[in-house]
Amino acid sequence: MIYKVALSILSGFLATAASAAQVKLCNYTGENIYVVRAEYTGSSNFRTVGYFKVENGVCKLNVAKTANTRYYFHAKSESGKTYGGPSTFCVVPNKAFTLEAAQDLASCPGNTRSFFCRWTADAEVDEVVFTQGGQGLHEGRCDI
Repeated sequence: MIYKVALSILSGFLATAASAAQVKLCNYTGENIYVVRAEYTGSSNFRTVGYFKVENGVCKLNVAKTANTRYYFHAKSESGKTYGGPSTFCVVPNKAFTLEAAQDLASCPGNTRSFFCRWTADAEVDEVVFTQGGQGLHEGRCDI
């Protein structure tokens, strides 16, 4: 009986740890933006997925609960302003796509873009807030 209780408690803890965060994209730039997400898939591989339209003045859930502790984003506004950072991944411009092994820039079938990183392990919901200035998007603790 004690074994079953301990196993049940451990299972509950692991389920909580595995459902670390949700990510909301909030757009306060004054215009619509189009976002690409990069996520770790294991074995040193990343997947990029895009484009997600986020209307001005709207927050939209982009990542459901997951065990990943960080996500990477690139965004472009309708006027051409870009929001990126120090990491580079492959994307397919101007259409919906999913790319596996997006970190392999030598084999990139499209173009590359700069991405900023968000650490999502600390909160149940992390809000990525895009503003006209684009300040504060990249989190340095992702650079480990």
